[in-house]
Amino acid sequence: MTKRLLVLALTFYATIGLIAQTTISGIIKDAESGDPLIGANIIIEGTTIGASTDLEGAFSITSAESLPWTVEVSYTGFSTQTIQVTQSQSNLMIALESNAAIMLLMEIH
Repeated sequence: MTKRLLVLALTFYATIGLIAQTTISGIIKDAESGDPLIGANIIIEGTTIGASTDLEGAFSITSAESLPWTVEVSYTGFSTQTIQVTQSQSNLMIALESNAAIMLLMEIH
């Protein structure tokens, strides 16, 4: 009887932990070309929880952090973007704008 109660209690607490988790996923692309940004970083602000995009620009983050989240999306050479997350979301499409300065070379004779 005691073992059954213990198993029931552990199952109950494990289920609560799974229910309380939030997942966001999507793809990060270059706003100009539409190409996926490989290795872009997605971080829940104020935590160490985050992910990097794969070869297709896809990412997924699952966390028990309470909502809302402020998520920072960054990639070298692109402007950092901040988004608010209030619920689990999939298929997010995030387009980052390039912030690279274009330098013109002039040849002087």
